[in-house]
Amino acid sequence: ALAHTFLPPAAHDAFRTAYGALDADTWRIARFRALTTAIVILLYAHEVGDEAVETEARQWLEHLS
Repeated sequence: ALAHTFLPPAAHDAFRTAYGALDADTWRIARFRALTTAIVILLYAHEVGDEAVETEARQWLEHLS
């Protein structure tokens, strides 16, 4: 999930090569976990008014698009 959260999509192939064999289901589950974590953090940051964390969570979501 960290690859999906912190790396731009262009870096995903390099990550997968360096990490080793990952089946398609594992890669999709990792993406799902990254997506749900980013959404939860975004909602929390918005609720408590933490603009810096909200901005970071939005960037994570951009990596997932």
